[in-house]
Amino acid sequence: GMESVLKNYEQPSNKAGKIVDSYEWYLVTSLPNKDLEEIEIGQKVTISVDESEFVSAKIVAVNPDKTDFSAVIIRSDRELPGIYEKRTAQFEICIAEHTGLYVPSAAIRVQDGITGVYVMNQSNETEFKCVKILMEEPEYYIVQTEYEPPEDCSFAPLRTYDNILVNPEVSD
Repeated sequence: GMESVLKNYEQPSNKAGKIVDSYEWYLVTSLPNKDLEEIEIGQKVTISVDESEFVSAKIVAVNPDKTDFSAVIIRSDRELPGIYEKRTAQFEICIAEHTGLYVPSAAIRVQDGITGVYVMNQSNETEFKCVKILMEEPEYYIVQTEYEPPEDCSFAPLRTYDNILVNPEVSD
């Protein structure tokens, strides 16, 4: 587990004191094994501290364990003002960030093999618009903003201010 990961890092045997000459620091945490599929050594992540400070970091080691959790070491050279004075801190590790339009899962449909949503257009008519899904969660999708569909797609793309119909009563 955690002890074996820490043993792999060389420590000078003749330490008499500590001189801080850089802002490089490490975060060692335990993650569920099911989440290890989403990370790899060298991957860049963002760490938020107490939901107020955000710094970039990199995964430098992963030690899979036979238990349900494994040790992960993350390194950063970004200063975290005030972190040394805190007794405890809440860290959040963001391994991926998606920017786009939030679409409820109940709105997503497939028409003629094209994924999209139904919207109410300015004429109060129902219209199908295509989307490109960036991220899927049980309750919602994040779809690409300003998506330009392939030439063989006959549907217009979803735009920022379109009025999406959730659970539309339209036959697919």
